[in-house]
This record gives sequence, C-alpha cells and structure tokens, in this order.
Amino acid sequence: MTPGEKVIAVGVLSTMNLAMLLVSGFLAAGSLIATIPLATAIVHQ
Repeated sequence: MTPGEKVIAVGVLSTMNLAMLLVSGFLAAGSLIATIPLATAIVHQ
C-alpha cells in the first residue's frame, strides 16, 4: 500500500466509526426521550 492509500483507508474507517457513533447516539437519545413520558406517568400515579 502506498502512503496515500493508507491515508484513504484510515479516513474511511474513521468516518465509518463516526457514523456508527452518531447512529448509536441518536438511538440512545431517542430511547431516553421515549422513556421520559413513561417515567413521568409512573411518578404521577
């Protein structure tokens, strides 16, 4: 592999990792937002 190819490979891997982190972050935020109404409903009973 040439140095340029290594740079491209590292860039692709890091962008994939960032995308996975973003997706998991959105999923975690979504599940948190979904549980807030449930938690408040349980507390107010």
